[in-house]
Amino acid sequence: MSKMSNLSIELQESPEKRTVADLLGGDKKRAAILRVSQSDYEYPANTWKNYWQLCLAVVDAAGDLAGKDKMLMNFRDKSKAFNVKHVIDKYYDGDVNQLKFAREESVKNFFKSVDEVNWYARNHDLDQVSAMTLMGLLENEKNREKFRRHIKRHIESGHPPFELDDLPRRDFRKTRA
Repeated sequence: MSKMSNLSIELQESPEKRTVADLLGGDKKRAAILRVSQSDYEYPANTWKNYWQLCLAVVDAAGDLAGKDKMLMNFRDKSKAFNVKHVIDKYYDGDVNQLKFAREESVKNFFKSVDEVNWYARNHDLDQVSAMTLMGLLENEKNREKFRRHIKRHIESGHPPFELDDLPRRDFRKTRA
């Protein structure tokens, strides 16, 4: 006898205005989302601030990574190595390998912060962001500053969340700095 014969479907409206189907009745309740109407769902305003702070952490992690990349590139260039040698001596005990390990940690932190944004997006039915797209967008210091400025405005105004990699198309066109 197949399990399909024991299938009971009970439709109900959840508080988030989603249509939910109870697929397995009995002792174990499991639900599947059939349809999500995002326009009907109201995000709690206190979590909006959390989302934008997670986005700010992504920008900060990208800045940390870009700084270490720039220091490594300058150290490799013989004409610029004297500019960063004292920084490597002070913070990395004169060992470039320690700077490379710190860069690897910065890469991990960047991807971890992007994952946190994507977990939030998944839990709140937003599209997830691409880490590689963000890395390209946040490579330049001026772009990171624009992102920071706009994210801080969204934190202050309580703006609803949207995808972080969509920020340049939405806001950068509206306000030119």
